[in-house]
Amino acid sequence: MGSVMQVYLADLARLKAAVGSKDAALLDAITATWPNETTDGSEDGTSGGRLSSRAALRAVIDGGPFEQGQSLRYLDALESICAHIGEHIDDFTFHHGALDELDEEFDVLEGLSIEDFLYEWWDLFPDLTGGGGGYWTKEKCAEALDEWASDDPEDFDELNRTALDELECSDLWLVASKRAGKDVVTFWG
Repeated sequence: MGSVMQVYLADLARLKAAVGSKDAALLDAITATWPNETTDGSEDGTSGGRLSSRAALRAVIDGGPFEQGQSLRYLDALESICAHIGEHIDDFTFHHGALDELDEEFDVLEGLSIEDFLYEWWDLFPDLTGGGGGYWTKEKCAEALDEWASDDPEDFDELNRTALDELECSDLWLVASKRAGKDVVTFWG
């Protein structure tokens, strides 16, 4: 069974700064786009042992406290912030048992690894398993594109002229990052 990775273009510094910012306006702006009813029947707390989306978002924006067993809810909250400040560009299905093969598929990305997308968020939340995410900075993306351009200028020139919707995933992410001047940020679970 595989996992689906959500891929975004976002300002990584802004995303990281939102954690612990206590920004009530950000909380209100994000939750204003949500339907009135919550999936777990609770507006601001816990229902049936599961933290509400709003309570998880509030904890992330407030910088805690983080309850054990709720890490996937916090990860979802972080993704909600990313979706609010960034742009969703792709869904990517992968199998954890095939990560070495996946890195070979991404072999054009010198200095970048698919593993960078999987576990970067694990340090933020207690006991996070069954989900994760990470990022490639816009600088790393630009560096990988420059490396590629120097190795294979004809392919790179064609890549730059190709419409984003016609690109393969890793090419899309790099080119989209460079065009937008944004970092590539991922979430899976």
